[in-house]
Amino acid sequence: MNISNIDSLKRVNSIHILRGITIIIIVMCHCYGKFHITDIPNKMTSGSSYYFFFSELTFSWTVSFVLIAGFLFQHLSPKFSIKKYYYSKVKNVIIPYIVVTLFLFLILYKNYINENDIINIFYQFSYLLLKGNISWPLWFIPMIIIIYILSPVFKMLSDKNLLILSLFCFLWLLMYPRPANNLKVFVMFFYFLPVYVIGMSIRQNYNLLMSFMRRNIFCVSLFLFIVLFFTLVLYQIIPGFHASTTILVTPTRIFIFLLILYCLDFVNIVKIKNKLYSLLSNIADISFPLFFIHDFIANYLFFDVFLNNNFFKQVLYNRSGYVELFIGFLFSMIVLFLSVLIIKIIKKITGNKSRYFIGG
Repeated sequence: MNISNIDSLKRVNSIHILRGITIIIIVMCHCYGKFHITDIPNKMTSGSSYYFFFSELTFSWTVSFVLIAGFLFQHLSPKFSIKKYYYSKVKNVIIPYIVVTLFLFLILYKNYINENDIINIFYQFSYLLLKGNISWPLWFIPMIIIIYILSPVFKMLSDKNLLILSLFCFLWLLMYPRPANNLKVFVMFFYFLPVYVIGMSIRQNYNLLMSFMRRNIFCVSLFLFIVLFFTLVLYQIIPGFHASTTILVTPTRIFIFLLILYCLDFVNIVKIKNKLYSLLSNIADISFPLFFIHDFIANYLFFDVFLNNNFFKQVLYNRSGYVELFIGFLFSMIVLFLSVLIIKIIKKITGNKSRYFIGG
């Protein structure tokens, strides 16, 4: 198989489609997570362990988002302009983040606003904004903003050979598990910083890595299968086991990222275009708006609609692992569909100003 030449491309199709896949998995992760944070019993029977295994397979795909961010920064670094870069991030990420946080604050903290003076309200809002904890996924934004601020440093790095540095970064990730508390912004920044550098290195050494994947695709696939099978076995024999607490979670995501990227590179070369490809491309186009709004929709549906329905509640309380899988997947698809629909409506109403409300 040949390797696609991406040096002259403004948009790398394989990485764009992978962004669409990533946001879908992130939505699924947060939807499955709703089952974990309720009083619904989490039964670790032989059947339901498959649910936990699958739900944690969707965990920590933030790694893929950060890899893509590093990849794209390296890809566009020859045309890097600090003024244009900062302006783009303020317009497409920071302003919509403030707008979304303010919107959620006015809804979720209505009683707090009524009971406190303007100074306390401002302090509370600022705290939520800086921590990113008004909505489950939004911890990511303060962390990635620090990376944006350091873009001049990454620009200098982009001119160096990053292969050796990225190997050290990978070894670092093998030594430390992902921090449990997402709200410690600088802790998360220092954890994901090596991931960002690895993303830059993947783009810089794209042809080398794709050649490596082509020659060793069986070994890489077998390695991932063994790791995932071993994890499933641990779910069966260790009560309360969570793969997300192990040091393998991020390195495994990096290998899966490379495997999917290799497959998409092949798809791009043979020019396989179908409805699924177009769908993933469209979802990738609105990945940031999806990231901003999906959790609010998931919370409303799960806590205000589904848990107030006696039939649905009984199904949840008496479910098996396989039913959990189906319900979780169906719930994820409903949330994804409604999120896309709402984004389309907002874009229709606000036109090219929509990026200021829901990101772009």
